[in-house]
Amino acid sequence: MEQQWRRRDIRLFLLIGSVFLLLLMGCALLIGLFVPLRSEITVGARRGESVVKQDAVPFRAVQVVATPKPLVVVATPEGGVDYESAVLINLYRQVNPSVVNITALSTGDALNEILPHQFEEDELFPLGSGSGFVWDRDGHIVTNHHVVEGVNQLQVTFSDGTMAVAEVVGSDVSSDLAVLRIAPEGYTLVPVQRGKMEGIQVGMRVAAIGNPFGMAGTLTTGIVSALGRSIPARTSFSIPDAIQT
Repeated sequence: MEQQWRRRDIRLFLLIGSVFLLLLMGCALLIGLFVPLRSEITVGARRGESVVKQDAVPFRAVQVVATPKPLVVVATPEGGVDYESAVLINLYRQVNPSVVNITALSTGDALNEILPHQFEEDELFPLGSGSGFVWDRDGHIVTNHHVVEGVNQLQVTFSDGTMAVAEVVGSDVSSDLAVLRIAPEGYTLVPVQRGKMEGIQVGMRVAAIGNPFGMAGTLTTGIVSALGRSIPARTSFSIPDAIQT
């Protein structure tokens, strides 16, 4: 009888011990889920005692960045116009007043050297045209060198139809750039809003406003096709970092 009771006591003791051990293991697992990761994890081996340490990734606070102010303010579309069309409409309204049409004029005596006795010597005749933009309210206008090369007089026409006579302040054949100036008195000059090269990526949408073949106020759109292009100049130099559209 005593042996049977002893066997029952041993079984009961083992059962209680097993349950207690399972409870301890469950508590350990729960604690492990809520305890933060240690900054280092050490793994030891019985032989060689090789140790591997791994630094925990530090937590980085989220920084609130202010939304940059756009160069072109987009108004609410009207009359069922979609968003993309509204962007282009507002862009044209804001930028076109800064774009000018430049007409190159030459005197009759210069043209008579090419076609003798065909032109009045004192008259001015158009040789070609190009585009430019207002740089500042002092009357400076930026255009291309090939537009102003070898001309006697330049006429600038603004988007509202007003005209002014311009003079060449400086010109560079290697960069194909030229700076003109008009007398600013009596004109409402709208300098162009200039951006930055940083952040431009291939695939971005772009727009161009100019006067191709004398057709003033022409808007066209496209994308940035490539960056860092080099354009051969008429001299031994080249124009670097050009944007292909």
